[in-house]
Amino acid sequence: MSAFFPLGWDEDSQTKRKHYRKFYPDELENVKEVLPFPSPFQSYDIKRGQSRGAKKGFWAAMTNSVKTDESGEVSNEQSMGRFKAVIEVEAKEDRKAYVQEKGELVRQMMKNLDSLAKFRNILNFKLDMNKLDTLEGRKEMELSMESLGVRHLNITKILADLESDEILRRQLLVQNRRIVRVYMINAYDLASRDIGGFSDPYLKVRIGNKSFNERDNYVLDEPNPEFRKHYDFEAVFPGCPPLVIDAMDYDDLFGDDLIGTTIVDLEDRFFLAEWRALKNKPVEFRQIYHPSSAVSQGVIRMWVEINAARAEEENKVPIWDICQKPPEEFEIRVCVFETKEIKMMDFEGTSDVFFRGFFDSKEDEVETDTHFRCQDGKASFNYRLLYKKSVPMKDYRYTIQAYDRDFFKSNDIIGASVIDFKQAFEDCALTKRPLCVNKKYCEDYMKKETKTF
Repeated sequence: MSAFFPLGWDEDSQTKRKHYRKFYPDELENVKEVLPFPSPFQSYDIKRGQSRGAKKGFWAAMTNSVKTDESGEVSNEQSMGRFKAVIEVEAKEDRKAYVQEKGELVRQMMKNLDSLAKFRNILNFKLDMNKLDTLEGRKEMELSMESLGVRHLNITKILADLESDEILRRQLLVQNRRIVRVYMINAYDLASRDIGGFSDPYLKVRIGNKSFNERDNYVLDEPNPEFRKHYDFEAVFPGCPPLVIDAMDYDDLFGDDLIGTTIVDLEDRFFLAEWRALKNKPVEFRQIYHPSSAVSQGVIRMWVEINAARAEEENKVPIWDICQKPPEEFEIRVCVFETKEIKMMDFEGTSDVFFRGFFDSKEDEVETDTHFRCQDGKASFNYRLLYKKSVPMKDYRYTIQAYDRDFFKSNDIIGASVIDFKQAFEDCALTKRPLCVNKKYCEDYMKKETKTF
């Protein structure tokens, strides 16, 4: 299942910066619509040490860091990397017979197509087998099959499957210089590495020896950070190292901690015609993992492009502006006029009523004056609470609390209401005009988001 994700923003109708990009709520490796086949390569761990029968070292025994298998055998085996290749193991005669049989099948198919073309008076009909290397070329071949009236037989797909090993071999023998462009949008539900608070996340993005470190741009105390940047890497295929993305937690005193990592195998994508043919690469949601746990440590939203390295072709590839809309300043005026049915909190049947209001934290709280000795629940104020907020905000909820003021002990809370003003902010920003949150607006747009307790 896929949908479209809004990116960027438009200042006016002429800007046209904003666009909508298809996204999948998973890694693309798990989306058969985008990566329909398994990797064309085999990968193997490169290990050092003994998997069984190793001796326990003194220090390993003291620190209880000895690895053992189910039978209790000691192992000091370590992973030193991965080996990636196309490996074929078959008897020489079997290979020769397979090549001959496949060649004969292809020749017979081509002969039949030529005969059909002559029967239909189609001149200069010729299939270029090199077009099978790309999805665009395969579509051209499909159109030529339509003129013969045999498109429904999926002959192009049959030829591509028969020639898949040769197609990959041809591609592996040619060096392709490319620009890998990585767009990092945001992350959510990042695991905390700080005691009593959220992580202070930033990214490290690397391919091989080139890396980008965003440590100076860490986000304080935020499990759902916005990144909104892109990074370019020069790469050569085949032989391009994987894309490694580390989400880190900034710590000024004790050293930064790894939150989690995700790794993208770029070669698997580059050598797949279906992925290369996608005009706009989709956004993917990638889980990040820590070596100490099999549980996801959060999700990163991103997408990857592999573009031409030549300047004349690179200029044709747009650099998408995915920056967020810059903050806007708003003034919020909350007018408290009067109350009804306020509960009497004092033993003599009165309340000294006042109101306190704030947004996402009590740092911006503002109070009304106090209506002393209210006896009938009808306190009156005609008081205005004024706030200046920068939007977007983390939280658009506004809390208004009613209190009974006491001078010799803590104030008693009478009740509270929480109102989500996000819709009001968005409407005001869209119309560029002041907005009055009256009874009709509240009932039509905001009533479902209001909670009272």
